[in-house]
Amino acid sequence: MHDFKTTDDLLPHPHVERFFAQVDRICAAGDDAPPLFPDLIDRLIADGIVASAVFWCCELGQTTLLARSPDWQLPLPHPLPDLLSQTAVGAAASIVLNAPDASETATVGQRIATVYRGGSEALLILDAMVQPAASPAALRQRQELLEGFAELAGNRWVRDRFEALSLRRDPRDPRQAMLDLVVDESKSIDEATRELANLLLNATDVDRVSLLQYQAGATRLLALAPAGKIDRKSVLVRQLTSLVTQVAAGDGTLAYSMGLPSDDAPQESLLQFIDEAESRQVEVQMDQSRLQANPTAIVLERFTVDPASMSRDRGLALQALPVLRHLVDQHDSGFRRLLNRVRHASPARNAAIASLVGVVMLLALLCIPSDFWIPVDGHLHPVASRGVFAPGEGVIDSLYVVDGAVVAEGDKLLSIRDPQLELRGSELDGQIATLKSQLASAQAARGQGVRDASRTRSGDLSAQEQDLEMQLAGLQRQRELVSKHRQQLDVASPLAGTVQRWDMERELRDRPVAHGQHLLDVIDADSAWELRLDVPDHLIGYVLAAPQDNPLPVEFRIRSAPQDVMPAVVRQIAESSQVDAQGQTSVLVAAGIDDEALHDPRIGAGVVARIYCGRRSLAFVWFRELIEFCQRSFYF
Repeated sequence: MHDFKTTDDLLPHPHVERFFAQVDRICAAGDDAPPLFPDLIDRLIADGIVASAVFWCCELGQTTLLARSPDWQLPLPHPLPDLLSQTAVGAAASIVLNAPDASETATVGQRIATVYRGGSEALLILDAMVQPAASPAALRQRQELLEGFAELAGNRWVRDRFEALSLRRDPRDPRQAMLDLVVDESKSIDEATRELANLLLNATDVDRVSLLQYQAGATRLLALAPAGKIDRKSVLVRQLTSLVTQVAAGDGTLAYSMGLPSDDAPQESLLQFIDEAESRQVEVQMDQSRLQANPTAIVLERFTVDPASMSRDRGLALQALPVLRHLVDQHDSGFRRLLNRVRHASPARNAAIASLVGVVMLLALLCIPSDFWIPVDGHLHPVASRGVFAPGEGVIDSLYVVDGAVVAEGDKLLSIRDPQLELRGSELDGQIATLKSQLASAQAARGQGVRDASRTRSGDLSAQEQDLEMQLAGLQRQRELVSKHRQQLDVASPLAGTVQRWDMERELRDRPVAHGQHLLDVIDADSAWELRLDVPDHLIGYVLAAPQDNPLPVEFRIRSAPQDVMPAVVRQIAESSQVDAQGQTSVLVAAGIDDEALHDPRIGAGVVARIYCGRRSLAFVWFRELIEFCQRSFYF
């Protein structure tokens, strides 16, 4: 990697990538590598990022110089700007500071301060100077590079700090145990706060330690030591939370010792708590930096007055406050924080929030449009298909085809024998033969010139002949009707196609059938397929009211293959309703299908479909059934 002069303006992207690769290599080096921070400063200057720089660290209010370039003489800005002092843990931020005059220092240029926060009270500060001739774009580029550089160096710095602490661990030092609580994220909030309370109890000379959190005008007890079951409804806990709430409304601190002089008169809540807890010395410490944003609190109690240990115990409580704040922030975030705020808010505020949320949701449901689909059931059929039904009652006498047979239009499929019809035909044949014989006798008698004694006898013979002819004509007409009906019992194919009835031999041969009974189907497998959807009568209005500019889309699944969703479009809507076997009224809707979407379709296969009926409000789409129930039940 070649060195760049600091007079260069914007650094090229490959140069920046090589620079960060070198920084990452330096930060990943082991303990036998050169000193970390001087090596990092040399890298910054050699790659033309800055002209000079210095590393500081600030821990627990103490500032330490880590490394600097030879010509650096500027002091650390104090106090740090708000943007830098409020940096989030594990992140870096930078700001351009006013550059000093040449009379104050030999280093002249534009100054950039970058801070990396490694903990609640641990800062790594990089103070750098770039050339005054740098353009605003170059200055901004250097600022972004220094932020990324500070994060890499800060991560290594935090790792070195914890390794150093682990090498000189003192089990008697409570601060080491506090650091363990900060690092260990496996414990729940109850376990971590309970361990912190016991840690403070063992490290101090107090008799009871309470950890609390103030939030949304109320105080919540987190842990209590000596360990015991927390009865949040007990009088003692209520008095304790009331005391902390009162302290949070003030300056956030309270120190009371019975019998010792005090500048402030004890508050009513303090007196009630002391009377209930039987304490003689009470110390309340709250997180001053977060006093207006849900602070945490530590309460120390003694049953005897001991002024000598008050200062040391107060110091340990102040050191434990950031740890408690970290534990609460780590576990009490996101949705849980919102729930806690709602739980601790007043009933009136919760009711107002709930009402507002309800109104907003209702308006959103009424104003946001959504696609409106209605669910229907149906079956799959080819367009060129006909059902064959029994033309009359009888017994199937002959089957001329089998399942899968290919037939032409008019080919005979089966014949039905009606015993009553055959009996009637035989009776008519006998009656016709008898009348023909009588008519022949009458005609023969009249033709041979047989004469009676009177004219009346001759007239009677002519009238008898006419009567026989009329009876014969009536019987012959009846015989023609019987013959025509008999011919109709020979069932022919209504179209050219394939016979569909797999159990034909078992269910049809020599079986009695009723008039209109379905016998079989003849389909043209080469024709298109369609959906025959049964739309309930109370839903057909949505289909008719939908925009008809284009065919209505349909989506359906075959019940035997529900994993595939296939499209279709409405082609025809029946003009009348029909009643099914269950007595439900429905309207038949035919929908066309893309034949390429079907794989080995079966005639009559059941489908579950939905028909697009335009766009309606989200409230109507979600609560349609409830709206329809109200419309049916509360008819005016």
